[in-house]
Amino acid sequence: MHWTAQAKTTRSLLAKTVPFPPIIYSSDLLWSAAMKTARISSLIRWVMILIAALSFASCGGSSGDPAVATVFNTNRSVADNAFTATLTGAQEVPSNASVAIGAGTVIIDPNTRLLRATVTTTGMTGIAAHIYESPPGTSGPIVFPLGETSAGSGIWTTQATLTDAQINTLRAGNYYFNVLSAANPGGEIRGQILSRLSTPAESGAAGVGTTVASTTAATVFKNALTGTQEVPPASTTATAIGTAAVDNIAKTLTVAVNTTGIAGTEAHIHEAAPGLNGPIVFPLAQTFGGSGIWFTKVNLTDIQFNSIMAGNYYLEVHSVAFPNGEVRGQIAQLHRRSRLNDCRFGGFGFDDCTFDGAGFFIGFGFDGFGTNGFGIGGSGFDDFGAINSGTNNTAIGGGTGTIGSDTPAPGIFF
Repeated sequence: MHWTAQAKTTRSLLAKTVPFPPIIYSSDLLWSAAMKTARISSLIRWVMILIAALSFASCGGSSGDPAVATVFNTNRSVADNAFTATLTGAQEVPSNASVAIGAGTVIIDPNTRLLRATVTTTGMTGIAAHIYESPPGTSGPIVFPLGETSAGSGIWTTQATLTDAQINTLRAGNYYFNVLSAANPGGEIRGQILSRLSTPAESGAAGVGTTVASTTAATVFKNALTGTQEVPPASTTATAIGTAAVDNIAKTLTVAVNTTGIAGTEAHIHEAAPGLNGPIVFPLAQTFGGSGIWFTKVNLTDIQFNSIMAGNYYLEVHSVAFPNGEVRGQIAQLHRRSRLNDCRFGGFGFDDCTFDGAGFFIGFGFDGFGTNGFGIGGSGFDDFGAINSGTNNTAIGGGTGTIGSDTPAPGIFF
């Protein structure tokens, strides 16, 4: 018997015994509810297929590029004596709307407690730069002044031997870089110094990957240099962090590489993808002999600009022991794709899988299986295309979005 006819028979029997309102057992309503349930079940089934496909494609490493994986994992776990910052106007107290941006590094020699610090900026003309002491959101006193490599270079450096108390303050995240300008004498861009490659979200900047931040006018990269990224790999305990600031309008590149544990003889920017060796594009100079800080500022052609934005440039420091390169680091916009071990499980299933910059979405959902009826609308595929699913009887809706459907900037995907 067709289910509609069966519903009508049931309605007839019920009407003889219980005076239900007609709407309760309307066959049209039952049909609508059944179809809505079917649509929801179908969408959930397709969502789970998508989850499985993403997890299968990204786990196990058999289909991934080992060289790219090496770059990605290196930047996820830097040495515990390395610290970085992304500098923006949003972190100033009070904040400002500067389009300038900067990247800072601090590396501590574990044997001597010598601090080496660098800041690279673009989109501004700095008049002074310092390291201050204060947690985020408050201003504090100057602790270490920085000097510019040359007037207008946008590259600032310093060295100092730390006390035990200062090391503890650094590790607690209570130091910050601040670069001053004539327009903002109290500070135009500021960045808290953190014990990792800080993300754009932690600095209030826009971002398309885990190691890059941007404004409308500029982009900065922070990447770790290691022996494991050399081709072939070099066995070294050296620590190095490179920063690159690109002026997207003027097409200039400002670079600093901060090292310790390596007696560098020369350093360069090379052109090649991860896992390949390429020619020198730009040489770097050392601030002074044995400083361990290398830098350059150059103009880019359109081809060079596109190459660096595509992740095809890398930094390399050479030594007597490793004349072909002791440490290397790709200047890369590292995007994180689905990785099962990046997900936590809560409630019904996946809780807080972040796909920052990878072309999907932020904040996966399925938390408790239902923030919008069945756990997808609203908190699930936000801006990806399944928002309002079920609640408006719509299988796919919500438009193109600003996170999920946007085409991410070129870079290295893992």
